[in-house]
Amino acid sequence: MLDKLIILVISQDICHVQGECQDGYHVNHLGASSYLECQSACLDNDNCNYFTFNELNNFCLLLYNCTGIDSSSCPDCYTGQQDCVIQSQDVCNVQGECRDGYHIDHSGASSYLECQSACLNTNECNYFTFNEPNDFCLLLYNCTGIDDTNCPDCFTGQKDCQICEQPGECEGNIIDNSFTPTVEDCEKQCFNNVDCNWYTYGLTFEYCLLTSDCTPKNSSNANVFGQKFCYQDNTDSNPSKYQ
Repeated sequence: MLDKLIILVISQDICHVQGECQDGYHVNHLGASSYLECQSACLDNDNCNYFTFNELNNFCLLLYNCTGIDSSSCPDCYTGQQDCVIQSQDVCNVQGECRDGYHIDHSGASSYLECQSACLNTNECNYFTFNEPNDFCLLLYNCTGIDDTNCPDCFTGQKDCQICEQPGECEGNIIDNSFTPTVEDCEKQCFNNVDCNWYTYGLTFEYCLLTSDCTPKNSSNANVFGQKFCYQDNTDSNPSKYQ
């Protein structure tokens, strides 16, 4: 039984590290064609926290714990954690498509922001790639890198890239609405409302609309929209503007 084991676990993040897990509790094993396919098998197994992929033999070992990693015994092995998201730097509207990411879902989308909105509304999505010519949106759990050669008309981003004062409007569940003199006041209203996640501000009529969710739409009016934490981010970076 797993709860009867005395478990030693590596404390630091482990993502695509050369070598194999030492003395880990074996959960399962299977064939796999890639490191990402092995990670996918670990994600689908409730008892798996670590995995080792042997590139030479296309062999995937799923483990409950990992006490250390040995690269000398298996230089063709690579080890990672179940929840490791490999792309570590910020990725926001970067040209190209995600390489070898774990596919969560896909759908049609009319814009990059609509694709990001789909990722925001999908629990396991952390990255997305939007193909502009085909209006195609790919949702991914992780991203090992971005390639702009195969799809120069693709753009990739992270789920949590902030959307602030973008042209257009949100279509979603309405929380509140009011007239307010500036977009900064509208952002503040959303920030202070526990149920608000998005705002739309009408620049012409000084109208503020708060919503809990958002499907971005183009607007013929002079409207902008953004997320709840735009107010906090802007006050941190430019406090005089929000006094």
